Amino acid sequence: MDNNNNNNNNLINQQEICLELIKKIKNDIIEKYENKEVDKDYLMEMMFQLKEQHSKLEQLIEDQHWRPIKEIIENINQSNNKLESFKYEKIMLESEINDLRKLQFDLSDPSLGITPLEKFLSFQSPQYIESFNSKPKEKQSIERLEWEIYQRKLKLIELEKLKKLKIKLKQDDEKANNELKQFEDKLKENLNVKKAVEPFQKFIGILPVSKNNNNNNIIGNHPLLLESPQPLYILYHELVYFKEFFFNENLTVELIKIENSDENNESVENNTISNNNDNNNNNNNNNNNNNNNNNNNNNNKLNENSMNVDNNDDYDDDDDDGNNYNNYNNNKSTKLISQSEVYISLKIKILLENKKDLSIQFYYYPNLKIVTVLPSLDGDFEMGQKLLESLDNSDTGLMTPNLSNHFIFESFGKDLFKLDEHNLKGRPYKWVQFITGLSFLPEITTDNMKDKSFQLHNFQPKTSHKILFEIINSL
Repeated sequence: MDNNNNNNNNLINQQEICLELIKKIKNDIIEKYENKEVDKDYLMEMMFQLKEQHSKLEQLIEDQHWRPIKEIIENINQSNNKLESFKYEKIMLESEINDLRKLQFDLSDPSLGITPLEKFLSFQSPQYIESFNSKPKEKQSIERLEWEIYQRKLKLIELEKLKKLKIKLKQDDEKANNELKQFEDKLKENLNVKKAVEPFQKFIGILPVSKNNNNNNIIGNHPLLLESPQPLYILYHELVYFKEFFFNENLTVELIKIENSDENNESVENNTISNNNDNNNNNNNNNNNNNNNNNNNNNNKLNENSMNVDNNDDYDDDDDDGNNYNNYNNNKSTKLISQSEVYISLKIKILLENKKDLSIQFYYYPNLKIVTVLPSLDGDFEMGQKLLESLDNSDTGLMTPNLSNHFIFESFGKDLFKLDEHNLKGRPYKWVQFITGLSFLPEITTDNMKDKSFQLHNFQPKTSHKILFEIINSL
């Protein structure tokens, strides 16, 4: 109030000054006009004074009256703009609310990934559940969504921690790999392989069949083991152990030797040693003597089953006759497909409603380094092969598993090695190569080469026990 009074007084004073000045100018003009002594310079000076006082008056009016009015008008305009904005927001919110009301929003929809109501309530306290149930459905939905957002924020925090942990583990893994690489390099620099293997050199190639072997129940009764090539030696023991532990009565394992006799008309003589438990003590003693006599020849027998071909048929380099050269190659290729003298015969009898007899013979071809399987189901070889083919659709035994066979035959001027052209006994299934120790690696295809995740050490071939159980279960 005091400010307003002061402002009004200032305004009145300024007005009075202007009026007094106007009166003075007027009187001076009248007086000088009557006396005919009008001074223009004087009048101009008085006019400037009047103008100055009038400007002060206008400024005073502007400051004390028009400026507050303008501020009020400006505030009113701003308020009107805000009001219009609020009206627009109100309209938009009402529109969105109407759209949401029309929208069928179901929190139980599985596509939303929202926690079910029962599970949501299981995380809450009884007091909260009571309060929650008393609220309208809209508020319940909002609270559930807020809880869901909070849970996802927690998961996001956990995810960030896992990412940091992943980076740390990756760094630790790289550090460990570098340390292993350095250790491997040191080993390669310092390890003398020849010196490390030297203590075991004398045992390499020797099979555990000797007079000092404690397993006399097996070795003593089977002297043909000393003459068996290593793959059949391994397979025989696998079959014997399987028989003893699982099918002692319905399974028969035999080692059979093929002997070529020039004196008799018989081309093949079977010397069968059955794996029966009723052998007498005299046979045991005789067989033990056989073991002692033949033990020293064990390594020689094993080394004979190699890729080397009989060297008695030397080709005369000075002979230019093409027929002799072809005959030489034919003789060599014929000897390549000769089998070992000993083979294994496995017989399985299933005494069920439909009695079935399965006979399987295993042959080893030392120059080809493959083992073949010749099955017979109730005397039918074709049915036997179909049974073995059913074990693995990708392993039909129609191709040699040893690709070096092709190279060997090409070196003698022959075509690629084809099983159906050489009348091998049986088929060289891949699984029998694995269980006889001839191969430990899978067939690597072009798809495997392109697959970065393919690892050889992940390959796990079937064991002999699994193969035999599959054969028996398929009968």
